[in-house]
Amino acid sequence: ALWRGRKAAATAPGGLSPQVAPGLSPQVGWGAPPGPGHHAYPCSEIMRRASKPKTTQSRGISKPSVQRLAASPALHPPPKSEFYIGEDSRLKAVEDVDVFSRHPSPRALGGAADAASKFPGGRTTAGYPHLLQRLSDHVYSVCAYCHDPSLGARFVFKKIKGFKRAVWVPPPNCGLGGADAPAGAAVVDTLHLHMVDKSNGRSRLTGEALCRSVSSETTHLFINSFKDAPALADAISRCGALQVVTIFESNVSQAVVEALAAKGASLRGLLIDKCTPDGLGTGDGCWASLFAASPGLLWCTLNMSVGWPFGAQSWETLPTSLRALSVTQPMYGVGAAQPAEVEALATAAKRLPALKWLKIGNADPGL
Repeated sequence: ALWRGRKAAATAPGGLSPQVAPGLSPQVGWGAPPGPGHHAYPCSEIMRRASKPKTTQSRGISKPSVQRLAASPALHPPPKSEFYIGEDSRLKAVEDVDVFSRHPSPRALGGAADAASKFPGGRTTAGYPHLLQRLSDHVYSVCAYCHDPSLGARFVFKKIKGFKRAVWVPPPNCGLGGADAPAGAAVVDTLHLHMVDKSNGRSRLTGEALCRSVSSETTHLFINSFKDAPALADAISRCGALQVVTIFESNVSQAVVEALAAKGASLRGLLIDKCTPDGLGTGDGCWASLFAASPGLLWCTLNMSVGWPFGAQSWETLPTSLRALSVTQPMYGVGAAQPAEVEALATAAKRLPALKWLKIGNADPGL
């Protein structure tokens, strides 16, 4: 929509409200493009120590404070509780679209080092580079949680273009390029500004480049806007013991789900968000096979832009290890989840003893 110059509607049609299992706190904003702040966990004490910094209003945090926080991993505020997932109003989200320039994508993936200012919206809060940074920070927040759940996973709410957005804030040194983030041969990250054509918003990634970039050492795979489902399935199969896989706005086929199931023994985090089912029927049993093969899965996000290719068989095999589960549909459009389907999943979620956060139903994709 940024390339077409469209503006988000002021209101959205009604839909089913997210259902939350008893004992769980409802959290609004899970289906959102997540947010910036890969190095900003400020606390009031440090903010007071800053010597009269000049605060940039659009960022909501002073540049001297940002630099100080970025350099000191000890400034992580104490967690609300072990394994906490949800909003943490103590945090400050930092806009840092230059993170992609400081940590460019590997040349083998076929990207181009275009400046953030060349994309729609440029360096503004509402621009495409900042949107992609929020997505990246969401992914690395999940990675940090899956590596060490005691770190928790936190977001803040921020108003962007008049809408309330969930903005995820990775722990210090856990964002893109951080010392504690997956790096080198362990990660293939295509959720990168350099992988997007600035003229039309399309991905520069090809199936050949993706398959050439993964190896038996690849344990983290991040995919964005990729429509070649056969190549994606092939790339997953070529990876090693995958721990975290995220797939945004791409085509997902049965072969892709089966390839993920083959890596289920090591899988700890799975995000399939705003994707299009490619030949997947309602209640397809391949999802049940995936869940049954993933006994250590901690985080699972499923959101399909069209259709609801899940069924009761899928929910019966949800691994009891799950800490975070989000299964949503757009609030409007084709294939929205029906009340009976939502209730079936809500009932299944009650059998998950470790679950900390649950969101199911039809949700506004802008949140």
